[in-house]
Amino acid sequence: MSNNTRHLSRREFLSHRKSWDKVKERWLTHNVGDVEVRRFRAGQDYPEYPWYYRKNGEQYLSERNPDWDTAFHICRILPNYSDDVRIAYKIHAYRRTWGIKFTYGVLEAVFKKECFPTALWHPNAIGVLPPVDDDDPYELPPEEEWTVFIDRAAGTWKQIIEKCGVIRIPNWMDRDDPDLKTYFRVTKEAEETRERDEYERLKKKFES
Repeated sequence: MSNNTRHLSRREFLSHRKSWDKVKERWLTHNVGDVEVRRFRAGQDYPEYPWYYRKNGEQYLSERNPDWDTAFHICRILPNYSDDVRIAYKIHAYRRTWGIKFTYGVLEAVFKKECFPTALWHPNAIGVLPPVDDDDPYELPPEEEWTVFIDRAAGTWKQIIEKCGVIRIPNWMDRDDPDLKTYFRVTKEAEETRERDEYERLKKKFES
């Protein structure tokens, strides 16, 4: 979130909470769900890429960009917070992607109530959402009408939820997660197979 964020006074907090009630009410009319998070498939999935396309199951081969951080938030952070925080997060991510001048204080009041972390992305990050189309995936919303902004943000997240999902990659697993143990086992077996094949190749080369 912005480095310019300052502490809200109690009066500002209460005022923004009233505004939040209106924002939340508008958002809920769109029935926006949450991004699907699925288990990592050792031997099938790449361990570096958390986003995948639900239509064909293929991973979105993006390096560690802001949308990578967003996938981490969805997988590891947001499940620990309330519906209000998850809604505010989605709105904030949309706002960051397009640099929309939607009042951050309204969202900050929600985050502050539950001590939600603030250092979510690099301060200069803007494109924090995954692409959902080969062309320009989003339409820029007008800044002057907050209801239109909320409608567009909700529409974008519905596209993301419909088309994309997040994989709980090994780096994001708990140490006692069975999937992590499977990943280590499969990785070790694959490495042993490569070494054995290389040995056999070199053996044949020098014996011929």
